[in-house]
Amino acid sequence: MTIYAIGDIHGALDQLRRLLDKIAADAAAHGDTKPSIVFLGDYIDRGPDSKGVLDLLSSGDIEARFAPIYLMGNHDLCVLSILRDLGAGETDAAWRVTVAQWMEVGGRKTMESYGIQGLAARRPQGIVRDLLEVFPPPHMAFLSALKLTSRSGPWLFTHAGINPARPWDKQTQTDMIYGVPRFMDSDADFGVTVVCGHWNKPKGPIIKPNMVMCDTGAGYFGGKLSAVALVEGEKVRVLK
Repeated sequence: MTIYAIGDIHGALDQLRRLLDKIAADAAAHGDTKPSIVFLGDYIDRGPDSKGVLDLLSSGDIEARFAPIYLMGNHDLCVLSILRDLGAGETDAAWRVTVAQWMEVGGRKTMESYGIQGLAARRPQGIVRDLLEVFPPPHMAFLSALKLTSRSGPWLFTHAGINPARPWDKQTQTDMIYGVPRFMDSDADFGVTVVCGHWNKPKGPIIKPNMVMCDTGAGYFGGKLSAVALVEGEKVRVLK
């Protein structure tokens, strides 16, 4: 059985649609009519159409064609925390810092995809209130249901890999969503092959005996969305 994994999407809706068609064609060529896909997180920010990506992923259209598993990325956790967890008890300074940090890592593009403009002159609370007013309940439900990890056969799927200092089954949320830099340099035997995104290597995917990393810069200038096809005992196939 083939399992496909899609790297960080970052609002690249057109690339996502094309890649899904390529996966469907690849799966059909290998006799699989409803292939499994693990989405490795970071659906929003940076790229042009975060809203469109969440429209597609929350619509049920993907489930009609594929058997998807959706993982949580750090960008997804950031906006979910802003919309759900920052309450009236937070200080103005806390709102300012949190929202400003989100804007710096691509949140501005997400806001614009929902039709919210004039961000520079707005107070953080006003920005978030505007987003809450136009953020559809299916989008909130989709983000709230994202998984931290998934395991299938020899593969462990996470957004940002694992912390090599801990056993693969003792990882924290921070390890798997934000990652640790030494992960990418590690040649250790983790006991599983870790499949992740997050690290933005435009010339990738990076394929090693202990890991497969397929964030190839979608949403960045010149970046492209990638997927890998995984079959136990076979060479990893790359789809772009």
